[in-house]
Amino acid sequence: PLRELAELRMLSLANNPVMARPHARLWCVWRMPALRILDFERVSMAERAEARRLFGSPEDMSALAKTILDVESTANTFVPGEGLDEPEVDLDKQQSIAELKARIRQEMAQVEAMEQFL
Repeated sequence: PLRELAELRMLSLANNPVMARPHARLWCVWRMPALRILDFERVSMAERAEARRLFGSPEDMSALAKTILDVESTANTFVPGEGLDEPEVDLDKQQSIAELKARIRQEMAQVEAMEQFL
């Protein structure tokens, strides 16, 4: 997660759907205290104060912060291919593809010029 990048100073989440969520900018400011620029705009002291008001401190989080963190911790992480059944291997199809490739290689080896092949 981005919050683990303690030295992160600039971040752009422009056009990211997550930024349409309520308090998204303030959440980023609160979770990443070293952040200075978010979406090409300087993070203001007023935003930092508002983030603290909304979410509390890391030691004494507000109910809103706890709710968001609970959602974060139970959110699914996308793993490509996870949950998909392994496709059945069609051995006849694989064999015919292998034979076709071998035939093409054989024909290409006999061609002296590419014009002959085409």
